[in-house]
Amino acid sequence: MSTHSNNNDHNNNNNSAGANFNSIQNQAIALAGTLQAVDLVKELATTGYLNSHDFEACINSLFVTNPTNTLEVYGSLGHIERGLTRLDSLLSSKINSQHKSIIPYAVGVNNLAAQLNKNGAMLNTIAKKLEACQHQIGHFGLSHDNVIASIAECYTQTISTLSYRIQVKGEYTYLQQKRVANQIRSLLLSGIRASILWRQNGGGVFKLLFSRTKLHSETHKLLTLSKHENNP
Repeated sequence: MSTHSNNNDHNNNNNSAGANFNSIQNQAIALAGTLQAVDLVKELATTGYLNSHDFEACINSLFVTNPTNTLEVYGSLGHIERGLTRLDSLLSSKINSQHKSIIPYAVGVNNLAAQLNKNGAMLNTIAKKLEACQHQIGHFGLSHDNVIASIAECYTQTISTLSYRIQVKGEYTYLQQKRVANQIRSLLLSGIRASILWRQNGGGVFKLLFSRTKLHSETHKLLTLSKHENNP
């Protein structure tokens, strides 16, 4: 997914380290981005709560142009600690049952990414719409309702027209709120962006199955680093 311009200070931390990561670590970073997005979708749909720090890390990833390394998309490992935590849990032998519930969303996002990757015209349309959103960010800020509404509209006019659909389950009280619906669509788009990034780094379903042990080991290392960044 092509995006237009790096945004705010999310990309100022630890970017140089990303250039030294191996392919498995880069895949882990991208998968963490996907899982962070869908985990926020699940929490938002069921509780109405949204962690602003984790949310902004996901949304900001949509506005990073031609990153020099995978980590640059998220700025630092600390910004995706939530996603790394979920990935570490899902790859372990004792999967947290609460974390397991995000798997259908992750599979759905990956399916949409596969369809989108084959649709160059739609990729270009999304890039142009995100470029327009970038101008809004300059006026309102990254997570302002107007910006999120525009990203959600981009999702509706493009991704929602694909044959595969993601069914978000949650409390009707929250899902019927326009603001929540916009936030969910924006998060799904960021999850799709991360899934495409995973593929660009050599990720794939079969590779995920056969490299599970190595991926878990590298994810755990990255998670430890992310925790250190957030709690030095």
